[in-house]
Amino acid sequence: MKKLIAILLGIIMVFSLAACGGGEEPAGGEEVNNNQVEEKQQEEQVPEASTKTLAYFQKFLSGGEYTMEMKTTAEGMEMTMKSAYKGDMIYSESEYTGQKSIMVMKDGYQYIIDHSSKTVMKMQMVDNGAVMDMFSDEAANYETAVSSGETEYSGKSYDYEEFTVEGETVQYLFDGADLKIIKANVMGTESIVEIISLEKGADAKLFEIPEDYQEISY
Repeated sequence: MKKLIAILLGIIMVFSLAACGGGEEPAGGEEVNNNQVEEKQQEEQVPEASTKTLAYFQKFLSGGEYTMEMKTTAEGMEMTMKSAYKGDMIYSESEYTGQKSIMVMKDGYQYIIDHSSKTVMKMQMVDNGAVMDMFSDEAANYETAVSSGETEYSGKSYDYEEFTVEGETVQYLFDGADLKIIKANVMGTESIVEIISLEKGADAKLFEIPEDYQEISY
């Protein structure tokens, strides 16, 4: 179970890093087409990538606001997860063996929400700047693929790129320009991550903390 959580946390950090590519809003009073602003931001902020995987992280997830659902299978265990990113806020909802866990990170705090008991556990977050810098440095590991080509998964053909980062092997499977499957061998465990959906934008209600719940602070 700990390995599965570790794998998921690693993937979350990679995706949240990619979400940090959003630019500043245009000056007030100016009417600018949103599509034009997004295209301009991507042109200015997203460098040309040398691999399909790095290009995906840099381009398709840039903008700082999106919602993703995925399913992970490892060691016979299966976990589903929904994550949303909006600026510096992160929402994470995971379900394992019928048990659901909800976490919200915003304003320097981490909130664990339990709807069944109507409680909120509030903890001050450790400065994650150093952590994000660490993952930013690891982006260089995705500039050159160990191997690439075509492979099959569940009877369907995908383009893939494979990378080795600190001895761990990760294979990214694409259907056209869309990332669909992540096959990883992490901590000696083989895992499969299926991207169920990935959409631009995030519902602001996901990041709301219930005011009528009992708050437990640490």
